[in-house]
Amino acid sequence: MSIDTPPRKTLKAAQSEKTRAALLRIARAMFAENGFAATSLELVAERAGVTTGAVYHQYRDKRRLFQAVLEQIESEVFESIRERSRAGADRESWERLVAAAELILDSFTDPVYCQVVMIDGPAVLGWEVWHEIRASHILRYICDALVQQMELGRIAREPGQPLAHVMFGALNEAGLVIAHSADKRATRKEMGAALLRNFNRLRLRKAS
Repeated sequence: MSIDTPPRKTLKAAQSEKTRAALLRIARAMFAENGFAATSLELVAERAGVTTGAVYHQYRDKRRLFQAVLEQIESEVFESIRERSRAGADRESWERLVAAAELILDSFTDPVYCQVVMIDGPAVLGWEVWHEIRASHILRYICDALVQQMELGRIAREPGQPLAHVMFGALNEAGLVIAHSADKRATRKEMGAALLRNFNRLRLRKAS
C-alpha cells in the first residue's frame, strides 16, 4: 500500500509565494518610511524586481497591499509579546499580565508599528476594519487573561468580555496618543504609569 504524501508546490505557486514575500518586505519598509500616501505601487514593484502587473495580480490595489502589511506586522508583534511575557513569569501570574500590557505599550514607540499600524492604519482602512484586525490579535488574549485572574481570585468576578473591551480601548487610545506625540518615549512613560495605576485597581486587596 502506498503512503499518500502531500503534493509538492507547483513552480507557479512557489513563484507566487516568493513574489508576495518580496512585495510585503519592500512595501513594509516604504510604508514605514514614507507613509501610505507617498508610497507608489510602481516603485514598490521596481524595488521588488517585479512588474506593476504582478503587484496587481497579488493585491488588487495599494490599500489591499497595505492591509496585508499591517496584518503581518500585527501578527508578528502579538506573537513576540505573547512569548516575551511568558519569560521569567509564572503562566498564571498577575505579573505576566502586566508584562504583556507593558510590551504592548512599548510596541507603540517602534517607528514601523507606529507609522503603519497606529497612524496610517485607521486612516487608510477605516476605523472598523482597523479595529477588527487589532482586536483579532489582542482582545481574546486580554479577555482570557482577565477571566483566569478572576478564577484565581485576584480580581473581582464580572463579565470578562466587556472588561476586556474597556482595557483594549484604553491601550488603543494610549497607542494613538504615543504615535502622534513628538516625544514618544516620554509619552509612553506617562501613558504607562496612568494605565498601570488603573490596571492595579482591579486587584483585590488581601484580607489582613
